Amino acid sequence: MAEMRALEERQRAAVLAKAKELNVPLRIDGAGGNVSELYDFRGDEPIYRKTLNVNAAISSGANLLNPAPYNLDGSGIRVGIWDQARVRSTHQELAGRVTIMDPGTSTTDSDHATHVAGTVGATGVVTNAKGMASKVNINSYDWNSDYTEMTSAGAALATDSSKIPLSNHSYGYNATVNDMGVYNSEPSNTDALATSFPYYLIFWAAGNDQGNLTSQGGYQTITYDALAKNIMTVGAVQDAVSGGQRSLTNASMTYFSSWGPCDDGRIKPDVVANGWDLYSCSSSSDSSYTSYSGTSQATPSAMGSAALLEQLYARQFSGQRMRASTLKALMIHTADDLGNPGPDYQYGWGLIHVKAAADVILAHKADTNRPKLIEGTLSRTVSGVKTYTKNYTFVWDGVSPIRATLAWTDPAGSAQTLTDSRTPNLVRNLDLKIISPNGTTNWPYVMPFVGAWTQASMSLPAIRGKNNVDNVEQVYLESPSAGTYTVSVALDGTLNRGVAQVYSLIITGGEGTPVNPAPTVALTSPGNGALFPKGTIVPISADASDLSYGGVAGAVAKVEAYRDWE
Repeated sequence: MAEMRALEERQRAAVLAKAKELNVPLRIDGAGGNVSELYDFRGDEPIYRKTLNVNAAISSGANLLNPAPYNLDGSGIRVGIWDQARVRSTHQELAGRVTIMDPGTSTTDSDHATHVAGTVGATGVVTNAKGMASKVNINSYDWNSDYTEMTSAGAALATDSSKIPLSNHSYGYNATVNDMGVYNSEPSNTDALATSFPYYLIFWAAGNDQGNLTSQGGYQTITYDALAKNIMTVGAVQDAVSGGQRSLTNASMTYFSSWGPCDDGRIKPDVVANGWDLYSCSSSSDSSYTSYSGTSQATPSAMGSAALLEQLYARQFSGQRMRASTLKALMIHTADDLGNPGPDYQYGWGLIHVKAAADVILAHKADTNRPKLIEGTLSRTVSGVKTYTKNYTFVWDGVSPIRATLAWTDPAGSAQTLTDSRTPNLVRNLDLKIISPNGTTNWPYVMPFVGAWTQASMSLPAIRGKNNVDNVEQVYLESPSAGTYTVSVALDGTLNRGVAQVYSLIITGGEGTPVNPAPTVALTSPGNGALFPKGTIVPISADASDLSYGGVAGAVAKVEAYRDWE
């Protein structure tokens, strides 16, 4: 941490010196409370970071989780907000729940940060300003040294309640056409950080450049960190509200929300939320309010709603956190499709619906022998045992469509410097498919832009096939036939010895999912649930139920993965 902070301070000093030499302004105050602050140079070109609620809660479904039987309000959950400056911690909607984490450097209350914090968690003193999670605790940071601070704050373990599971980043950069869709050093660094903290999901605003970077008709206008693979990138739609009720027909695309794809064809944004005319706190006084629009507003709407899911999961599973990949898969799995059928580069996977996500968590808890949330591991042990495929078999429930969503935290890809590089940013290519009772293979969504590389193909509906670019995959069967289905998760490629790849899989539409659970491993000393130093020799046992997973070898693979990852 000290080394990271020292490096960032040296880089900052170099930027300030160059700014003085070139007579470049350090800060630009724009209309509507927008602030740009010098971050770096690319050559002699300055790079600036810039700032990019009742109806929002209705749009996301968060309001449905406040009353019984859910009773969710964010209590017991602490989240991080990084922004241009600090949140006004004394505001009547936030007082007592905001901690200023860098008081020495962040000495100014920010209107933008305070509005974001209110969208996440305003108490509701003024009813129309109530946030998504009205009792959540907030750590407020300015955006200087954000990578170092995120490294200090993020949750690496499911049981570490002293670390944050979620953070909000409603800022971007003064991007140019040459930055459109490029997986450069910023998203690569963010992916590396996310890989180190598997229980920490980062929410990043997609940006407001749909009408600015127009060479692709609004497409490929997402840039910098928002292109990272392992985060939740959030676009903005209009209020999904009519007559005080959730209404998808009103969730139209805003004129500003940035669209994908990434240069390699990956789907971005991941989801959308209400980012239109959100009424929330402002920093003018402890009782001031204002309305703003932007992906800066949609992102805290999504992150605050996710805090309710974190609260529910912790309540149901003894204080445990979800993996970031599980939460991301769950929110994508339960999002309401907008735009073209399936995912697209405007709406991503659709409008978040956290009430539907909460119901999946509760269904999972109701019968853990028939789980809906599966966290599995593909691995190659030190002794060379390979587990590159896992199959999950279930019987269709006879009522619902079948949907399976796979997500995994992928190692950082190599930073790209060229515009329109088609090299996949994916490092470990997992494949999802569902085998029907008659033996038919059902493939996940893929975007027709991949391989075609034409502007016209960016707006085409998703098709089905092998997906070689996304670290989220989904198979959807709208009208299944009766019978037994098999969901297959496989690695296309190899792993080095001693390496494991954890994945998260959400399956709905089955009576029992799966009927062949992964092997149980007995750790005989010092006891189940204990943590061992890496490299410890651990006695194990396996029984006949493990035979479908390779007998004792299957159990060994699971222990090897446990040792390497936990």
